[in-house]
Amino acid sequence: MKINYPNHNYLKLTLRLISLFVFCYTANAQQPYFRQIATIDDYGKGKNNCIYQDKQGFIWIGATTGAYRFDGLGFNALEIPDSILNKSVSAIFEDSQSRLWFGLEDGNILQSDRFQTVVFKMQNELPTCKITAITEDENGILWFGTYGGGIFAYPNDNLIKINSGSGLSDDYICITG
Repeated sequence: MKINYPNHNYLKLTLRLISLFVFCYTANAQQPYFRQIATIDDYGKGKNNCIYQDKQGFIWIGATTGAYRFDGLGFNALEIPDSILNKSVSAIFEDSQSRLWFGLEDGNILQSDRFQTVVFKMQNELPTCKITAITEDENGILWFGTYGGGIFAYPNDNLIKINSGSGLSDDYICITG
C-alpha cells in the first residue's frame, strides 16, 4: 500500500518560512541614533567665507568671526594673535610643508604650523586689501591673490608684488569654481 505524503517542496518551504519568522522575531532591528553637532553659529553670528580640507582630513572654515577646524565631532576655533583678533578669514591653503596659510579680508596673512599661529611679516610691501586666494606652484612658490592689490609671490623669503603697473591686466583677482 502506498501512502500519499504532502508535496515535499511544500513542506520545506513551510519550515523555512517558520524559521524566518522566528529568527526575525528574535533579531534586534537597527535603532535610530541622533548626534547633535555644534555649528559655526554657536561661535557667534557671522557668515562663512571659504572652506578647505587639509591633508589630515580636517575641514577648515573661514568665517567673518575667524577660522574654525571641524574634526568630525565639533568645531575648534583657531587661536589667533590678539593683534588681529576677530578678523574675517577669506582664504585658506596648506602648502607642501604642511603649513596652513590664512588670508584675511584686511590683507593680513596668518601662518600656522598647527601648534602656533603667527602673523606673516615681511620687510617689503604687504597686501592691504582682501586676500581672495592662496596657492603654491610646483617650485614651492606661494601665490596670494588679492581683490584690488594684484598678486603677491613669495619665493625665497621675499614677497614680490605684481599688479597692473607691472603688466598685470587687472588688480582684482577672484577665484571662482
